[in-house]
Amino acid sequence: LMLPHPPGWHPEDTKAALRKLGWTQQRIADELDLCRRTVLLTIQNGRSERVCEFISMLLGVQPQDIWPSRYRLVRTRPKDE
Repeated sequence: LMLPHPPGWHPEDTKAALRKLGWTQQRIADELDLCRRTVLLTIQNGRSERVCEFISMLLGVQPQDIWPSRYRLVRTRPKDE
């Protein structure tokens, strides 16, 4: 039984795209001075904004395209004047 994946990129697609560019999770972790687990968790669920932005910059896409649930638009009501 396969469960549907939420919108956005599948984590394996993100990892494959990074590998095609020569980037590993460890290399990203070293570049950002983080542990590899932080990179892994971010690829899976968009946990770290800093890592999301770095990965999206490497891939040339908006972070919202990879992790849309992390970047949901917040609607605000206009202020009364």
